[in-house]
Amino acid sequence: FYYATSGDAWFNNTNWLNHNVHECLWFSVLQVPCDHDGIFQNLQLWSNNLQGILPLELFLLTSLQSVLLVGNQLLGGTLSSLIGHLSSLEGLGITTTELSGTIPTELGTLSNLSKIFLTTNHLRQQIPTELGRLTQLEVLGLDSNVGITIQLMLCCDIINYNSNTFPLLFLVFTKRTSQAQFLLSLVI
Repeated sequence: FYYATSGDAWFNNTNWLNHNVHECLWFSVLQVPCDHDGIFQNLQLWSNNLQGILPLELFLLTSLQSVLLVGNQLLGGTLSSLIGHLSSLEGLGITTTELSGTIPTELGTLSNLSKIFLTTNHLRQQIPTELGRLTQLEVLGLDSNVGITIQLMLCCDIINYNSNTFPLLFLVFTKRTSQAQFLLSLVI
C-alpha cells in the first residue's frame, strides 16, 4: 500500500515501514488504527498526498472497519470488486480522489457498512441495486460524480446525490416512516 500510493511523498508517513514499530503506531488521521488486541482496523489517511492507485493488497486486510482516503490523488484508480472481501467494513470514504469506473456490486455484500462516501470522483453508471441489501447503511454520498443514475433503494436514511452531470437528485428515505422525498431539477 505504501509504495503503490507513493508513501515517501505523503505529508505524514510517521512509522510506516519502520520494522521496529508495530503497525498500531503507524500514522493515522483520527483513530488508533488497531483494536485492543493489536488487529489493524482503521486506514485513515485523508488529505495526506497519497498518489497512484489503490493496490489490490488493500483488500486482503479483512479486519478493516474503516477506510478513509478522502482528498488524495488516486489518479486512474478504480474501486476493485475485491472490496467484497472486507467483511468487517463499517465506513468507506474515498472522496475527492479522482476515483473512476463504476461502483462494484460487491459493496452490497458488506452487511456492516453504515456509511459510504464516494463523492467528487469520476464514477459513472447506475448505482448497484445490491446496495439495497445493506440494512445498516445510513448514508450513501455520491455527490459530484460524472454520471451516476439512481433507482429507488430502500437502504439508507440519506442518499446524497447532488451535483452529478445527470439531473440533480436528492433523495431522503426514512426507514422508520417508509417515505421517500425527491427534489429534482435539471443541470443547466
